[in-house]
This record gives sequence, C-alpha cells and structure tokens, in this order.
Amino acid sequence: MEEQDYATTYRLEDRNWWFAGMRDLCLDQVRRAGRAGPDRRILDVGCGTGRNLEALEPLAPATGLDLSGTALAFCRSRGCPRLLQGRGEVLPLPDASVDVVTAIGVVEHIEADADAVREWRRVLAPDGQLVLLTSAYRFLWSGHDVSNHHVRRYRAGEVRALLEDAGLVDVRVTYANTALFPGIALVRLLQRFRRRGAEPPPHKDTGEVPGWLNRALTVLLSWETALVRRWDLPFGVSILAEGRSPSAPA
Repeated sequence: MEEQDYATTYRLEDRNWWFAGMRDLCLDQVRRAGRAGPDRRILDVGCGTGRNLEALEPLAPATGLDLSGTALAFCRSRGCPRLLQGRGEVLPLPDASVDVVTAIGVVEHIEADADAVREWRRVLAPDGQLVLLTSAYRFLWSGHDVSNHHVRRYRAGEVRALLEDAGLVDVRVTYANTALFPGIALVRLLQRFRRRGAEPPPHKDTGEVPGWLNRALTVLLSWETALVRRWDLPFGVSILAEGRSPSAPA
C-alpha cells in the first residue's frame, strides 16, 4: 500500500461495505472456532490502520504486526495497545506463542507466500487457528491490484495447497463475495480486452459510495457470511481459508 493511502483506509474502514463485510466474515470464523478468550492470544498480521485489530480485541488480547510505521501510528491513534513492526514472513515471535493468526488481505502482497504461511504456522500453539483472506482469480487482475502492490491473485486450490504444505490440518477453503462476482468479472474482462495485454493503470476500487448503496452492499455481504457458516461458495472475488495447527502429541 502507498503511504498516502493509509489515511484513506483509516477514514473508510469503519463503515465502508467492503472493509466491514470482509472484517465480519473473518471475525465470524474466529468466533465460531472457539479458540478465543481472555487466556488466548491473537496475532493480526498486516494489521494496517488497526480497525480489524480493534474488532479482535474483545475476543482475546490481540497484537498487530505491520511493516509500515505509518500504519502502526494509525493503530496507536485507535488505542491498540500491542503492536509490532516487522515483515509478515519473518515474525519477531517465538514458536507456538499465539492461539489465532489472522491475515486479512495480506498474503497476496508477499513474494514468498509459502514462507509466510509456514511462518504463521510456526507461531501457532497446538490446535491454533489461522484465518486468511485473499484475492481470487488471476483474470480479475486490475489497477486495484497494481495500486495495492499485489503480487498475485489465487485459485482456491492454490490457497489450500499453501496451508496444507505449511503443515496445517482440517483446512477449509471457500470463495467469498460471490453475489457481486458476475458483474465484477464482466467489467474486469472488458477492461482487459481494451488494454490488449497492457498492464492496467493503478486505481482504487474501494472508496466512498452513496449511503443507500453502502447499506445494501453491507447487508448483502452479511448474508454471505451466514451462508459461509454452512456451505463453501463455488466462486467469488475473494477467498477465505481456515486451518488448524496439529494438536500436541500425547
């Protein structure tokens, strides 16, 4: 992310449909897994300006990690008490030191993605939980990816392989943001056709929208969160994945 974009993210994160919907989707996975609590520890990798970290704190003491000092300054302005500066693929934490790792919109930024997921697995205590959200389908590549310095977009099978190769078990992978996928896919494919193979110019897809539309999209994503509790969705703009570190041997 560009340094100047953190102020925009900080302003939008509370109410923007995309930020709120993806945050609720991931937090729902943490709540339902039953691994949170006052005696547990959460690490939010790539915590950005801290809104997700703020939402995690009531579930368990939560630590945020980000490479950007600007991002961490915004976290401090929210009152987030536990912050670390560092890279997502080289965590300044000992083995088996946290119970939940969240990585919301992070892995697509990291060149060495397999190393990063192995590192997240390393710091998980036995029977710990990883919740990961990332971007789906290479053909959806757009100026938004360029602007946010994404390295790649994924298919569900690729995300599953990342988690399983890192040693996580009981892996679940589902697409998300499914209802909007047909319209977004059509627009992206038309843009790709017009570019004739050229790299898309950078731009942001997340921004201010009219209040009525923001409310409608927020409700739509809340319905999808309810669906994901029971079913894996077959396609979508995003991918949600969850895995567990093995229990300690008897």
